[in-house]
Amino acid sequence: MRSLHFVAFGLCTFILAGCGSTKETAELKEPSRVITEELPPPPPENPEKVVVENFSIQIGAFEKEENALQFAYNAKNLLKEDIYNIYDKAKLIYRVMVGKFNSKEAATEFRDQFVKKFPDYDNAWVIDVNNEVTR
Repeated sequence: MRSLHFVAFGLCTFILAGCGSTKETAELKEPSRVITEELPPPPPENPEKVVVENFSIQIGAFEKEENALQFAYNAKNLLKEDIYNIYDKAKLIYRVMVGKFNSKEAATEFRDQFVKKFPDYDNAWVIDVNNEVTR
């Protein structure tokens, strides 16, 4: 009786092993819809010029990052302006900056108004960020 079970098991295994992938099942696995990809629109013929904001007002410089961060935090609370730090690799200092301007004239005007309102920052100066800071 045991050998009959063994033969039946072997026969079932043989039949199932022979049920491999046929052309019909392979066709069923292929997607039934075509996916098309939309192309992005062409670039405009006359693209707008992007103005790079080169100038800023430096209000402090520090060798230690934590000192620059503390100074920037205090300045932001007092001035209510965007303050940011830039690490200058050439001079090994953290520069604390306020404002981003497209021209030196605009930055100078802001600096003059800024110093009138906050005289403690009278040593602040305009800096050309892209040309004077090594990042």
